[in-house]
Amino acid sequence: MKRLALILLFTLFAMSGYAQTIKLNAPDVEFKFKRCIASGGSAYVDLVMTNWSGKEFSGLLTQQEMMASYDNYYTAVYDDEGNMYRHDSLSFSFAGESSNSFYAPCEIPIKVRIYIRNLDEYASEIKLLKMAFRGMPSAEPYGAALLEIRDIPITRQ
Repeated sequence: MKRLALILLFTLFAMSGYAQTIKLNAPDVEFKFKRCIASGGSAYVDLVMTNWSGKEFSGLLTQQEMMASYDNYYTAVYDDEGNMYRHDSLSFSFAGESSNSFYAPCEIPIKVRIYIRNLDEYASEIKLLKMAFRGMPSAEPYGAALLEIRDIPITRQ
């Protein structure tokens, strides 16, 4: 019995080290982390986005929000080696289409993939993934929203 309790406790402790924190200030849209795979000098992060707003919408991923008082609304990735990846180091696809714009039907999961080029060979975790959006429902003004995901483990192949 002690052995089973120790195994269960160890398993729970090990799993807690890989829990991601996901924050988004658009309550009608949900993101789920799926995986982060690195090979050579690049990696990708897979997410699934679901629109629960009750209506379809078109959105846009932006590199930097230019509106006053939204300075922290930008798109970037930070790894555990102290590197930041932006602009030329990142690209995106929504539902398999390489683009910064996307269409979100109601209650249908959409695959979102973030490509990271020139990833540090020693990085084992993405400490913060930030994505700035426009056109999100329930986000003001004009759908400005910020997604933040923390503590993403990198699986190397």
